[in-house]
Amino acid sequence: MANQLRASSKYQFLKQRSLDLAKRIVELSNSAPPAVVALAHTYEDLEQYDSARLCWKKVLDDPLSKDYPKSYYSALHLYNGNSPEFVDGMKGYYADHGSWGALRSLIDIHRRQREHFDVAAELEELETLAALTPWNTDLLCNAAMRMLNAGEIDVANQLLDRAEQIKPERATIWHHKARVALQAGNLEVAVASLERELEIDYSDETEQRLLEMINSAAQQESFEAPYREDLAAIVARHPDDGSAAGYSLETLVRRAVIKVSPDSTAKRYYRDVVRLLNDEGVRRMARKGFGVRWGLQDLRVLSATILHIDGRTTNIPTGRGYSARVMEFPNLKVGDVIDVEYRIDDLRTSFFGTYFSLNHQLAPLPTVPTRESLLTLITDKQLPLKLHEKNLLGFIDKNTGVHQDGTTYDWAVSNIRPLKPESFMPHASELTAMIQASSYQSWSEFGDWWWNLIKDGITVSDEMADKVSELTDGLETKQQKLKAIYEFVTNEIRYNAWEFGVHGYQPYTAPVIFSRRFGDCKDKGILLRAMLSEADIEALPVLIMRSGTQALGARRPDQDLSLAMVEHFNHCIAYVPEQDGLAAQYMDGTANLTPLETLPFDDRGAQVVVIGPNGTERKLIPFKSAQFNVTEQLLSAQLDADGSATLDYVNNPYGSYDSRIRSTFAAGLEQNQETMRRIAASLFGAFDGELTIELPDVEALSTTPSFGFTGLFSKWSAVNNGVLELDASPFKDNMFNQYTNLADRETDVVMQHALTKRRQYNLVLPPGYVAEALQPIEMSNATGSYSWQMLIDGSTITIDEVVVVNSPRVAVADYSEFRELCRTIDDTQNLVIRIAEAN
Repeated sequence: MANQLRASSKYQFLKQRSLDLAKRIVELSNSAPPAVVALAHTYEDLEQYDSARLCWKKVLDDPLSKDYPKSYYSALHLYNGNSPEFVDGMKGYYADHGSWGALRSLIDIHRRQREHFDVAAELEELETLAALTPWNTDLLCNAAMRMLNAGEIDVANQLLDRAEQIKPERATIWHHKARVALQAGNLEVAVASLERELEIDYSDETEQRLLEMINSAAQQESFEAPYREDLAAIVARHPDDGSAAGYSLETLVRRAVIKVSPDSTAKRYYRDVVRLLNDEGVRRMARKGFGVRWGLQDLRVLSATILHIDGRTTNIPTGRGYSARVMEFPNLKVGDVIDVEYRIDDLRTSFFGTYFSLNHQLAPLPTVPTRESLLTLITDKQLPLKLHEKNLLGFIDKNTGVHQDGTTYDWAVSNIRPLKPESFMPHASELTAMIQASSYQSWSEFGDWWWNLIKDGITVSDEMADKVSELTDGLETKQQKLKAIYEFVTNEIRYNAWEFGVHGYQPYTAPVIFSRRFGDCKDKGILLRAMLSEADIEALPVLIMRSGTQALGARRPDQDLSLAMVEHFNHCIAYVPEQDGLAAQYMDGTANLTPLETLPFDDRGAQVVVIGPNGTERKLIPFKSAQFNVTEQLLSAQLDADGSATLDYVNNPYGSYDSRIRSTFAAGLEQNQETMRRIAASLFGAFDGELTIELPDVEALSTTPSFGFTGLFSKWSAVNNGVLELDASPFKDNMFNQYTNLADRETDVVMQHALTKRRQYNLVLPPGYVAEALQPIEMSNATGSYSWQMLIDGSTITIDEVVVVNSPRVAVADYSEFRELCRTIDDTQNLVIRIAEAN
């Protein structure tokens, strides 16, 4: 009956009837768990997810549910995810019933919990499942794809061969065989597999198109032939004249030829010729990897040669596809020249359809010299491109020629100066010589594309409307309503990143996100828009490059958005335009435990694109001032003559420091207490006994997440001949060595954000002891300010210290002033306060 009910709910005219029947069955069965489960499934099919969750909860709360284990564990899984209770229950259920479904659930959980892909464990689990369902080819196909993604091509082939033996008439098996063959570089097998698949399912247009493209590529002549030259000519043109002394290697030639088709697919020919100048260069070039979008692109290494310093030549075996993704160069010596030629060709268009972009870095190794970089871009008039040049310094020769089908652009750049590594320097994207291209002619065109992709999913379900009404009940202003809805989305909708496939760019629908209670950044962005619209507040999705990534070092680059390109973004937030009762503001739906007023620091300073039904607008999210990002540190110390001290420490964080502290203490009680102990030890050294700890209330977003501790620190001050010696500041910022260790710089200093650190220390001296007074220190310039002053009142010393850095970026022109500020801070903090017995 449950299956019939679910089937009937698929038809619009039977929706209400199916729900009425399900409710009637629950009533007649006295709410038997299987009947409630059937009702929950019906609600799900009708997209009434809150009602479904209530049903799951009813099953879990019913003591009779344990008599219906299948129903109980289904409810537990769908209501409470993969909780320990669910895992333990499924183990017992499998032990009692031998259920294939229970075993599959347990294996899926174990697979997700592994830190690394384990081939042996995967195969063992596969055999356990296959023993229960020996004719299930889906098991073999899915396992094969996991093996392929892990680089285990041979194992993937073996699994698919097993599937073929079981059910050779299944098109899916041949589909997967074609993908494995493509990644292995075996086009003949790929073609044969696709042909077999299309014999079974001739209607699959995507597979037909892929087959045509592979056959077409195989028949075409080598377009790069006119651009190839002898290695001897390259080496003769660039002799080892000592100009690159001190570097590990130098690039003699970087050649790229890119031919773009009308459908936006491209063929790419590359050649890298590199000379090894010392042992570090030998180590760096022992292996070479190739960046390829597997499944979308075909890699062919055309040639790989080592020209030894003694004149001998060694040809390295080449390959194609996934097996050629990394090449080894053995027995290298200083003075050898490595020459690699390879092709990367698109097999089909990407998710973006007819979209081509280029981010070509002219110096493949930016920190070493590049003698010569050549780029040829062959375009088609049916797909016009916009071009942009960045940081093209030195000799440049540029030519443009018209051919029958479009335009050819040639760039030749000589003697590209290597980047000089400097601490806290700007991201390489700001400094390296690059040629960019995009088939989007404007940001409006790009925004229209993305809005059309997401607009149909921005709807409000009945459950969403009810939730908005609940959240805003009794609230008077729009700002209050905005805050309530924002806190619900950020804290109650779990954040999951979907950085793959279509959902790397296209969100789920707002009702689905709401019902599932999880989503990625785009999902949260459109959910905010949908729910806020119910409160008569307009919010728009915003595409942004989040700087809090490992590659960017959590520091904001100076972004260049001259061209409309998808690659400019990796994150989505929301923007509330100025409207009745509301100031314009941004909000990040992934910023869990972050107050609405405190946008995460790694969203600040970004060039963004705001997209909505009325068009696309570029904006700049401003950095917050130093007066916004404040950490206030209060320390009271009761000193003892033996150098120990009882310390009472309090930290009040604001602005960017607020969200960091909430994130730091978002774990359980024991882990938070251990975190506090580590903080105490890192600040003040070893402590005796236990600390009295005050943890922040990270969920109270309207209050400051203050934290602190009290305890005895046995060696807080040094004792020399009965004299206590304390640093002028117990907090060491280490500004000079961290930011300004170079006498001169060629690049700006880039930090995370502007900041203010306010500190006050109250020191109570041992009885009979007096302190030597130090003079106050004041300094201020364009980059920031610093003050330190000491007040002695009997046996009490009060020290006030304030550090201010005005901007997250210090220009080269202001570097000397910043260096002076940093030196003053560090020198002052290292001064010694001497405390001795009174005469």
